[in-house]
Amino acid sequence: MKENHTSRKEAIAKQFGNVKNKTPMVVYLTLFILAVVGGTSGILLLVYYILFRFGIIFELNFMWAAVLMLLFCVVISTSLVGGLGNRILFGSLRQIKDASKAVAAGDFTQRLKPAKEKETAEICESFNEMVDRLGRNEMISRNFISNVSHQFRNPLSSIVGYSQLLEDPDLGEEQRREYVAIIREKSLALSRLVNNILEISKIERGSEDCAMSEFAADERLYKALITFDEKLKEKDLNLDLNIRNTTCYGNPDLIAEAWSNLIDNAVKYSETGGTISIRLFNNEKGTVFIISDNGAGMDDETREHVFDRFYRGKNSSSSDGSGLGMAIVKSIADLHRGSISVESKKGWGSRFTVVIPPSDEEISAN
Repeated sequence: MKENHTSRKEAIAKQFGNVKNKTPMVVYLTLFILAVVGGTSGILLLVYYILFRFGIIFELNFMWAAVLMLLFCVVISTSLVGGLGNRILFGSLRQIKDASKAVAAGDFTQRLKPAKEKETAEICESFNEMVDRLGRNEMISRNFISNVSHQFRNPLSSIVGYSQLLEDPDLGEEQRREYVAIIREKSLALSRLVNNILEISKIERGSEDCAMSEFAADERLYKALITFDEKLKEKDLNLDLNIRNTTCYGNPDLIAEAWSNLIDNAVKYSETGGTISIRLFNNEKGTVFIISDNGAGMDDETREHVFDRFYRGKNSSSSDGSGLGMAIVKSIADLHRGSISVESKKGWGSRFTVVIPPSDEEISAN
C-alpha cells in the first residue's frame, strides 16, 4: 500500500517536473508590478511630452494637468492588470476552480496542467493526487457494494429456497434435518461475512478500542496455535516451529487475529500430511512473523490480488470463506505501520511475512 502510494506520488511529480525548482509566484508578481510601474511612468512621460510639445500644458493649470495625466495612467494600468494580469497570473486559479466544480459533480477524470508558479504548481499537484485517490475510492466503493451484494445473494437464496421446501407437509424427517442444517450453515456464513465487514471497517477507522502496548508475542502466538489443534489433526499436518522469546508493540488482540487468519489460510490450502512452518523473532525492523506451507501455491494473478477484498483464487471454492481474511490481515498490518508480503508459486506453496515495527520510543532510544 505504501509502495503504491509512493509510486503514484512519483508519477504525479514526474508529470509536473520538479516543483521545488519552479519560480515562486512572488517573483512573477514583483516583475508584473515593475512592468506596470515602468509602463505607467513611460505613459506619464509620453503624455507630458505631448502636452508640452503642443503647448497644452501652458494653457492648463499644472495641477489639473497632473491630475488628468494620473487618471489617464491609472485607467491604462488598471486595464493592464485586469486584462494581462487576470490572464497570466490568475489563469491557473480559474483552471483549479473549473476542475473543482467538475469533481464536485462526480467527474474524477479531471487533471490540472502544470502551472509555472511554484505555489500554484504545488496546489495543482495536490489536486491531481486528491482526484486520483477520490477516483480510486469511488471505484473501490462500487466494487465493494457489488461484491457484498454477490456475497449476500447466494446464501440468502439458499435460505429462502430451503425454507420454502420445509413448508412441504410430505417432507421426510431426514430431509427436513438436512435442509435445516443447510439453512444453519448459510446463516452462519452470513453472520461471519457481516462480522468480517464490521471488523475490517473498525480496523481501518482506527477505533478508540485499538490500544497499543508492548506484549509477549510468543505467548499470544502459542495461544492462537492451540485453537487449531483439531484442524491440524483432521489433515494430519505437521508444525515446524521456531518461536523465540519475542516482544511486540501493538494491539495484542488484532495482531493475534492477523496470525490466526494466516494460520487458518495455511491449514486450509495445505495438502493432507503436509508441513506448516512458523517463525517468530525480533530484529532491527521490529517483530517478524513468517508462515510457510507446502500446499498448491498461487498463480501470478492470485498472488497479485491475494490482499484484495472478496478476492478468491482459482483454487478456491464457494465454501472457502468470504474472501476477507487476507484483507483483514493487510488492514491490521497497515494500522500498525507494518507490512505484509507473500512469496508463492504453483506447486511450491506459499510464504507470508508480516513485520510490525517497534514503538516510536524504541526507535528514538536506538
